[in-house]
Amino acid sequence: MIWYLMTDGSWEFSAEKKRVKDRLVFSPGEQTFKGKKGEEGDRSKYEVAYTDATEEAGPLRIIVQGRDGFFQVGPSAKKEYKTFFYSAIDDEAKERGFCLTAEGAPEKADHWVRFTEFKVVKR
Repeated sequence: MIWYLMTDGSWEFSAEKKRVKDRLVFSPGEQTFKGKKGEEGDRSKYEVAYTDATEEAGPLRIIVQGRDGFFQVGPSAKKEYKTFFYSAIDDEAKERGFCLTAEGAPEKADHWVRFTEFKVVKR
């Protein structure tokens, strides 16, 4: 499942719940540079650690507050929130919206998805 924050007809950022090596995870994961100085532009020099997408983690959410966008999960069973992504967003946008997509199931499998408790809240 991919959530996109849309701005003026194109996506500004996305948050995902996806399968990586047979694990259901939240993405983007946390990237750690493992290379040498000067190799920062080489994507193969990074490791990515993902957080398992469990029922206990709570619902996935995108929050827009003023000029900031967040991808967050929670509240967990412990009433905690985890922020996976934070970014400044285009504050001069004329239109803003969300897009939900589901993808990635095996080709010959049944493809079903259920979105529950979907909300757009303006405060």
